Amino acid sequence: SVAAMGWAGSLIALGALWAIAQFALNGVDITASTSVVEDFPRGARGRPSGALAASIAGGAAVGVVIAGLLADAPTIASTALAVVAVAGAVTFVVARRSTAVGFTALPSAPLTRPRHALSDFGWATATRFSFTFGQQAVSTYLLYILSDHIGVARASAPALVSALTACGLAGLLAAAVLAGWWGDRKGSRRGLLVLASVVFGVGMTLPIVAPVLPVMFVYAALQGAGLGIHLAAGGALVAESLPAGDGRPGRDLGIANTVINAAQALAPLAAGAVVLATGGYVALFVLAMAAAGVSAAAAFRVRGIT
Repeated sequence: SVAAMGWAGSLIALGALWAIAQFALNGVDITASTSVVEDFPRGARGRPSGALAASIAGGAAVGVVIAGLLADAPTIASTALAVVAVAGAVTFVVARRSTAVGFTALPSAPLTRPRHALSDFGWATATRFSFTFGQQAVSTYLLYILSDHIGVARASAPALVSALTACGLAGLLAAAVLAGWWGDRKGSRRGLLVLASVVFGVGMTLPIVAPVLPVMFVYAALQGAGLGIHLAAGGALVAESLPAGDGRPGRDLGIANTVINAAQALAPLAAGAVVLATGGYVALFVLAMAAAGVSAAAAFRVRGIT
């Protein structure tokens, strides 16, 4: 369906093909997340969660580069993206079979699970939902933030979006890897999630107090770093709070993934309403900070994991 998008003759066809592609790509995402549970024991899932987050961000960056270079040739671009997606999935399957690093997961009977297990999973998922909502609300409107809030010329804004995205990606990659390692070493998830919200929140204040272009690069780095910490620690938190135990991770991770996707879909709609209602972007940054704060608070409602 990704390859066929280049030949779509209408917005309806394009939307239908993208929906099919999202369904398939979400299946790949859930499978990769499931491997974290199946291949790594509890207490050692921070590093693989960080690596998974870094790979997703890196893959998104590669996709943006391919799409940008081949913007005038959509059929070639969509085919190239489809080839990259298939190659990545095949490589993952072959590499996982050859390494076979998994441990034997013992399914836990529902009656033996702690009473707060389902609640922990719900709060861990809420942590991911809220942070994703705040991050997507701002990042979706970055182009318009640059032109309308910062005052960048519209002709220059797209190139600056790419530069800021690269800056944020660098922060995300470094933070995700370090947070995953530190979380496993210290056995800490919730503390890192609070740190992620603080770093992200500081980044959100910068365009409010200093709406100039150089500061936006600091904003991008902090926003990326906060997201990287959150993805590593939040992914591990969800993976370690599955209500059905480690024996059936696919179902529970599928539920969590659906909730996170809902945040990605709802955030742009809410952000647009905020911008229209307030006539600017300051309230949008405040909304993102509030969502990050709710995310940190939800993490501390998880009782079975530190």
